[in-house]
Amino acid sequence: MKEEVEFSEFLEIEKKLDIRIGIINEAKKVPNSYGLELRVQFDDIDENGEEINFEKTAFTNLGKTHEPNDLIGIQCPFVMNLKPSVIKGVKSEVMIMVAEHHDGGLFVNPSDYIYGSKLL
Repeated sequence: MKEEVEFSEFLEIEKKLDIRIGIINEAKKVPNSYGLELRVQFDDIDENGEEINFEKTAFTNLGKTHEPNDLIGIQCPFVMNLKPSVIKGVKSEVMIMVAEHHDGGLFVNPSDYIYGSKLL
């Protein structure tokens, strides 16, 4: 288990994070890495109350444990407001949040999470 965090520290972090559920609509291997490039669809409401949707790209090392096609259609949480960075030539705009099973495997779909799973 990691070091305890004061409640006030958590509130400061929580205020900064924008976490939303997105659906993976494209996944492909990144050459010469365990990485996968994911295209993720999100829905939102604009300032006029109209529903909008948009895509973002994520770079993840889920290629170690998952085949790209296995991720298509999966809904999971993403951190939306990280500064974009380029990893292995892929502009990564969001970070996927997955849970780790005690045997080291990863759960991607929140409906598959098991009690006690650790979010990574």
